[in-house]
Amino acid sequence: MSKAQDNLMEFIDKQAKLSHKLVAINAGMTESKLSRILAGSRRMTLDDYESICNAVAVDPGRFFEKKRSDSIETTN
Repeated sequence: MSKAQDNLMEFIDKQAKLSHKLVAINAGMTESKLSRILAGSRRMTLDDYESICNAVAVDPGRFFEKKRSDSIETTN
């Protein structure tokens, strides 16, 4: 399971406090499909991810870690 998927699942369960059934309906998928995706037994597609994020009204980029480079490496 990806870090983004873990973070999305935690958001749904702890912060959004929405039932999986309601999230699934809003995402246009069955509750069974959503449960399998969140459990990691079904691969989440980008479309699935976007639909779920939209269903809980959250920016899809929220769950991705941003890599930051404070310096530029050069080779000479």
